[in-house]
Amino acid sequence: MKRKIALLFVFLFLSVILMAEMLGITWSQEVKFTSCQPKELSYGSFEPYCFQVIKLKQPLHSRNIILISKKIEPNYGFVINFPTTDIIGKEELDGLQVQWQAEGLQIETIWKVRLFIPKEKFIGGR
Repeated sequence: MKRKIALLFVFLFLSVILMAEMLGITWSQEVKFTSCQPKELSYGSFEPYCFQVIKLKQPLHSRNIILISKKIEPNYGFVINFPTTDIIGKEELDGLQVQWQAEGLQIETIWKVRLFIPKEKFIGGR
């Protein structure tokens, strides 16, 4: 009887973990990098904006996302996956180049992966 209860507990525990993973539930998040729009650049819409690399810890894995949001509203904005799936450490974050431009945001990693995000994707109410 104890064995059946233990097996049932293990089954329920694993079911909850798998369900949380399938639903994309995040246990915690950590901001790894931030760059905010310089004052001399204006997009003319609800400024300033900030670029963040955020590590999302999920039940069975972690992933990194890019969030571009209004500085006063950092939990809502334009979100995409970070362009590489490699583990992001201090070296990669220190080498990350973010260029705020009139047309949008240019990002370059230490692996020379370049990503351009047009301002229309993150300004105003989108």
